[in-house]
Amino acid sequence: MIKYSYFDNAATTRVSKQALEDYTETINNFPYNPSSVYKGGMESYKAIQEAREKLGGMLSTSPANLFFTSSGSESNNLYISSLLNKRSKGKILISAIEHPSALFPAQRLREFGYEVITLNLDSNGQICLKGFENALDRSVKAVIVMHVNNEVGTIQPVKEIGQIIRDFEKNNLCSIHFHVDAVQSFCKIDFQPEKWNIDSASFSSHKLYAPRGVGLFYCKKSIQPIYLGGGQERGYRPGTENTAGIVAFANEAERQNRLLEQNFLHTMELKNLLISSLSGEGIFTFFNKKIHETTQSPYIASLNVKPIPAEVLTRVMDSAGFAISSGSACSANSPQKIKYVLEACKLSKEEAFSTVRISFCPDNTQDEVVALAEALKNEVKILKQIR
Repeated sequence: MIKYSYFDNAATTRVSKQALEDYTETINNFPYNPSSVYKGGMESYKAIQEAREKLGGMLSTSPANLFFTSSGSESNNLYISSLLNKRSKGKILISAIEHPSALFPAQRLREFGYEVITLNLDSNGQICLKGFENALDRSVKAVIVMHVNNEVGTIQPVKEIGQIIRDFEKNNLCSIHFHVDAVQSFCKIDFQPEKWNIDSASFSSHKLYAPRGVGLFYCKKSIQPIYLGGGQERGYRPGTENTAGIVAFANEAERQNRLLEQNFLHTMELKNLLISSLSGEGIFTFFNKKIHETTQSPYIASLNVKPIPAEVLTRVMDSAGFAISSGSACSANSPQKIKYVLEACKLSKEEAFSTVRISFCPDNTQDEVVALAEALKNEVKILKQIR
């Protein structure tokens, strides 16, 4: 079995012992189809509803606003692609650093008559609120924003954006749907969809120690379903539910949410330690010089190792026993690596080409980070000599 010091938690996390036990127990005790009317099926359905209620409590929303999917990517698509069903087209405002599962479906809307406007970022990698406010008009139908970026860890001011949208609606007698990708923030930093005027949001199980294959879609406003063929999840997402995955997800989310503040402080210490350990070594950090809880997630660090290609350093560090990333795992199999996020954050193409991502989890230790920093410095020095 491969042994790593694992620093690619933004791609996926290991499944916790408790989550695996929850999954195994549930799949053994509830092997039935939740739509079946016999006792076993009804008990399976009850287990799903209890998980929904648990997650609803964590998000301070009604369980009726929550729908289970297969992933955060599907949850993003569930809302954005539903816009294809609308007769009245208009403008879509979307940040320049969205996950591909949001950005690409939004761009596709252009083919069906929507005007898609990309929101640019300031020097901190955040949406400029004044510029956003100026971009609003009565033809805007939706605003799509990623809460925590999966490549550079910048936190967008979604609370402030939500309030600007509601104020604009009130003053202009219009309706704008606000969708947020919260995959990298759920159970890691504060996220309150109801209080922050968010209409829909996406979440994922495998970013927080739960098994893969479960997503969550929060939706307060009614949308037109894009799937047909079954009544599960009230018609929003037909298909037999993953009962064991859903239960394990809800239970693990509850455990991680209880530890949110503790884990936040721990990962902040790890990130600060990494940054200070690399200071003066020709490895530069983006948006990470001074971590602030409102602008940067402590879970993700973006490092530039120019002129070394990120792919080369990733493979070398792999051989040294450290799993790091050259970017989003969701773009790793593309014909060309997607670097639009880094370029939107004002990095040059050369800088983007040489940027790696380090992403932490609460299980990482200071000793691991020190060893990681030393390995990075050594390997970068060797590679620069080779070049």
